Amino acid sequence: MKAWIERQLKKYNRGKVFVHFHPHAELRMIDRGADVDKIVETVRKGKVLERKSTAPNRIAFSFFFKEGFTYVVIVKLYPNSFQVRTVWKRKGRI
Repeated sequence: MKAWIERQLKKYNRGKVFVHFHPHAELRMIDRGADVDKIVETVRKGKVLERKSTAPNRIAFSFFFKEGFTYVVIVKLYPNSFQVRTVWKRKGRI
């Protein structure tokens, strides 16, 4: 993992951090049939996607669920929270 991502994630407890949604992400969740609980679980437990993350404060996470879907979530880091900016739901693994 890149050093800047490690430094940023050390500041947060991903299991307890407050997760809120950007208005754009809320609209796209409805269009793409995404589930809010699965998005939050992706942020808390997902692996970091370095290629989709951009310094200094946007990190991408992905998580594969048993139902056969992978969620990719891009979050913007704030001092006390993560803001979900973009959500993709895809069939299969990435």
